[in-house]
Amino acid sequence: MTTPMNRFELLAGSEERFGELVKRIAYLREHPIQIPPQDPKDVDKPEYKKDAIIQTSLANLNNKNVWVDEISLKSFKSILKEWGIQAKPDPTGKFKVNTVRIAYGDPNSLTFKVPSLAHVEQSEEFLSDGKKYPMPDFYDQIYHPCTANIPNIIRFHCQRIGEYTMSNCI
Repeated sequence: MTTPMNRFELLAGSEERFGELVKRIAYLREHPIQIPPQDPKDVDKPEYKKDAIIQTSLANLNNKNVWVDEISLKSFKSILKEWGIQAKPDPTGKFKVNTVRIAYGDPNSLTFKVPSLAHVEQSEEFLSDGKKYPMPDFYDQIYHPCTANIPNIIRFHCQRIGEYTMSNCI
């Protein structure tokens, strides 16, 4: 669902693959693959190709002293393509996205990610116009948030920003 606040949109059906990609990045942070592989035949295996594009694109993936990687949007799109993920980075064209920052979690520290002021303001403008709170369709499997009665949509938006920030979800 594209809204004025989207900087990145997964197309329907790609949510699970994107979740698999995120999990694989976390795995490769702890267990890097060998590049080039010991067995040259492995280069042609789809699993190796998917891991290799991640590991070669993310320069700081295996550096435990660095917690962020920044790559070009083009490199990120290459990773998504290799993983069969359909997405629209910057679907509204309002944010002029040209880089992607990937922050690596650490079980001994809290990652506090603050959204841009432009993102917060555009979200609140969208919601103030009486629009329903946008939730991906897959949430309908467990509850119907878009049909819920939310008395103060801006307050609800602030609660979601706070909860997602502290839960390391964004």
